[in-house]
Amino acid sequence: MAYNNKCQFVGGYNCTRLNFWSNNGINYLGAPMGDSTARNYLVLNATDGTVANFRTQAIANNFNSSFNGSTAGWMGVYGNWVQDGTNNFLQSIGVANKFASVKHSGDFGDITYEAKMRRYGCATCSSGLIVRGNSASFTPDGFKYWRPSYLFLYSNNGQFSVWEVTNAGGYVALKDWTANAAVSATWNRLKVIAVGSTLKFYINTVLVWSGMDATLAVDEVGIGMYKDGTAGNKLMVDYAKLNTTPTADSNPNEEVSPGVAMPGGTIFMSPGLSEPTAEPTLEPTLTPVPTGTPTEIPPTETPSATPTETPSVPPTELPSETPTETPTDLPTETPTETPTETPTEEPTHTPTPG
Repeated sequence: MAYNNKCQFVGGYNCTRLNFWSNNGINYLGAPMGDSTARNYLVLNATDGTVANFRTQAIANNFNSSFNGSTAGWMGVYGNWVQDGTNNFLQSIGVANKFASVKHSGDFGDITYEAKMRRYGCATCSSGLIVRGNSASFTPDGFKYWRPSYLFLYSNNGQFSVWEVTNAGGYVALKDWTANAAVSATWNRLKVIAVGSTLKFYINTVLVWSGMDATLAVDEVGIGMYKDGTAGNKLMVDYAKLNTTPTADSNPNEEVSPGVAMPGGTIFMSPGLSEPTAEPTLEPTLTPVPTGTPTEIPPTETPSATPTETPSVPPTELPSETPTETPTDLPTETPTETPTETPTEEPTHTPTPG
């Protein structure tokens, strides 16, 4: 970033002021805006936490959760979320016709947020990342989406979409359901880079969409899944990590992978027929996780399906909050362990998303 006084003093020129510090990763009119010695943007990146938290810390610390025996920092928002002690996953079987979700403690603004996950069951039901969301307030339609929030969703039939849930509880498609070869039917690594109003979305290291939206700036992050009424639904999360994002975009000209827009679909499900996939053959041991005193949220109907897994140790739910329309504080006391019964599958009727 330069001032115009030197241009006027040297030759009477009126120089264009560029809103960037010197940065060899950014070009202007084809010319780099820095070199190996002119990289003033690094000063901002190195002190962003100090500047952002000058008075009181508003932005939480980075995290890297491998779920290898620990779910530290994570708390269930809706539905049962447990630690799989055999395969080291965070997982949930969801709640029929609802959006089950889990969050990490703290508020975040400019971030690089990534998680590796695998969805079983409904091939068109959505799963994915939540960013800049308010977990303490649900949509009034009863589907349990955070309001407001951004959602980066995918489905096992090879599609993704990006949504904004408004303060009023409406669903706005920032990017409609799109088929892209980057989406796998097994494991997927979803990543969101959010810097100010610039949002980038990656699946398995491929940039699938980039857009601008200035509605939401700072709030919570999480993971969620929508479940229909079919059997075999499950979301397993291998890891989740977050870092505060550098101020400057080191690759502003990165190309977006082309995809094919798919007509139809909702925030619940991508367009196409739902064809449940097979349940995993692993028999994990669900290890109790340190929790707060959970508030179990009963399913809307009495389950009738018999679970396919027989855990050798009873699972313990992650602490479950029951958000109301008025946000509540996060728990501060040391939680106690409260074992609960093995999660059961949901009814097998077909839902009618609202």
